[in-house]
Amino acid sequence: MADTAEDLPNPEVEVEMSGADLDADKPYVFANKIRYALKADDQEIIDKIRHAADEVFKDMFSDALDVIDTFYRRMRVPTGQTENGRPTWQTDQLGRPIERLDQLTGQDMDQTILDLQRIMLELSPRVNELRLEALFAQGLSKDSFDDSWPLSGTQGDRNTHANNGSRVDRWHFYFTYYRYSTANVFFQEVKTFTRRLENIRYRQIRVQD
Repeated sequence: MADTAEDLPNPEVEVEMSGADLDADKPYVFANKIRYALKADDQEIIDKIRHAADEVFKDMFSDALDVIDTFYRRMRVPTGQTENGRPTWQTDQLGRPIERLDQLTGQDMDQTILDLQRIMLELSPRVNELRLEALFAQGLSKDSFDDSWPLSGTQGDRNTHANNGSRVDRWHFYFTYYRYSTANVFFQEVKTFTRRLENIRYRQIRVQD
C-alpha cells in the first residue's frame, strides 16, 4: 500500500524568520526554523490512535515477542544463582546480560524457527486484513471529501469546506493505516529474524556434515 500523504491530516506549520535566518550562505538555517505543531485536539486524537494501535499490536504479536524473548534468554551465559534461587548472568560493562550464540543447542534454534513460522502463518491473513481495511478507509475518505465539495465559492473556500466535511473519515483512514503500518513493520522484522536463524542453522548443519 503506497503512502498517501495527501489524505492525512496536515499539522500546522509554525515558521520563525529573521533577516539573519535568510542568509543565502546559510540555507540550512531556514530549514531548522520550521517546526510542526499539532493542535491540542489533533494531538489528543493521535495519542488515542497510538494507544489503540498499540493494543492491536500487543494482541497480535505477544506470542512472537515471547518466543523471541525466550530465544535471547537462552543465549545468556549463566554464572550461578542468588540466595533466592534466581539465576545470575554474565554481564558487560554496562550491566547488560551477555548473549552468545554458542549457548544455544540445535534444538533451541529449530524450535524457535518452527514456533515463529507457525505464528507468521497465523498472522499473515490478519496483517492483510488490516491492509484491506486501510484501503477501504482511504476510499471512504476520498468519497467523503468529494461529497463535501460545495458547488459555489472560491477554490480556497471549497477546499476548506471539503476538508472540514471529511475530517472524521480522514482521521479514520489515518487510524487504520497507522494500525496496519505498525503491524506490517514488525511482521516483516519477524520474517527477517526467522530467515536469519534459518541461515545460521543451515551453516551449522553444513559444518557438522
